[in-house]
Amino acid sequence: MDADKIKTILLFPIKDAYARQQFLVACLLTLAGMAVPIVPLLILMGYGARIARQIVIEKKEPAMTEWDNWNEFLMDGARLFGIRLLFILPVFFLAILGQASIMISLFFVEGNSSQQPSPFGGVMAVIGIAIFVLAFLLAIVVGFCLMAAETHVIAKSSFSAGLQFKEWWPILKNGIGAFLTAYLIMLLVSFAFSFIIGFAIITIVLICILPFILVPYSAYLALVAHALYAQAYASSRAYLSSTMDRP
Repeated sequence: MDADKIKTILLFPIKDAYARQQFLVACLLTLAGMAVPIVPLLILMGYGARIARQIVIEKKEPAMTEWDNWNEFLMDGARLFGIRLLFILPVFFLAILGQASIMISLFFVEGNSSQQPSPFGGVMAVIGIAIFVLAFLLAIVVGFCLMAAETHVIAKSSFSAGLQFKEWWPILKNGIGAFLTAYLIMLLVSFAFSFIIGFAIITIVLICILPFILVPYSAYLALVAHALYAQAYASSRAYLSSTMDRP
């Protein structure tokens, strides 16, 4: 992924007046998602899927488009939400299990406060911490795999495509550098905005504008993430196709 493509992706939501008008709708949906559960954010995810298709299917640069098919956006968003939830469930289960182990250890410590501490409580605490570490590592792996799995769902317009491991895994494996670049860019963008938000929080004057930072930040991050992952997916898939065509 070269510097020009990265620059194009980072700037496309706000590159001109038309793009900024469409981005404003994305911001309003993000704001609505803070009050109305799920639906506005599903629509925003579906719009992000359209941006990704520009790169993967149409082989174009990402560009903001009209909000002209809300049913399509909702359907695409529901597919992405479903596959994301399915992938995250094991992480969520481990987190709950780790929390339960910690709670059990605390129960035994408090129950034996006037006596010698129960070794069972210490064992449960160690198990709980180990499970939390495992959940954290698994969350990193899942997040990385989701970049390819979600984009495969978008490319195929099918929820089941995200479960077709044998199809999207070679794309992720052969494009590991591109996906890692996309992942690191998202981390850097998140860190930059987090720094701005943190500065606003500790500043009495700027804390008043915090909502005006959080909303566009969330909308921007959602759109740019889809474009970055789609670019990594497209470049890796193109490379695989070229190698298969060689005699």
